[in-house]
Amino acid sequence: MSIADCRRDEFADLTTLQQNALRKLLDQPDFTPGEVARLGYVKLQRAEGIGNKGLKSIINWLATHGYELAPQRNEKRDQTNNKKIKKALELLQSHGYQIDQPDSAST
Repeated sequence: MSIADCRRDEFADLTTLQQNALRKLLDQPDFTPGEVARLGYVKLQRAEGIGNKGLKSIINWLATHGYELAPQRNEKRDQTNNKKIKKALELLQSHGYQIDQPDSAST
């Protein structure tokens, strides 16, 4: 088996579109799973040519090579959402609605 055949097998789970998008993102013709994993979830998610389906394929490809890539929590977005929820609850309460806290056993 030649080196080219080994490289082809290494990328067999990625489409040509995904491979080309990663080459463009990394600005190099060849790359390793480690280099792709270091890019991180957010950068891959925002990359041109990698949609949701492609991102899932890349995450699965990385997993077969021993890398885990998971979505990162966006703390600022979480804070904004919490503020919106708090305002909505206050509005409901100001109009006479009673807000019950969820049971901790059901969450």
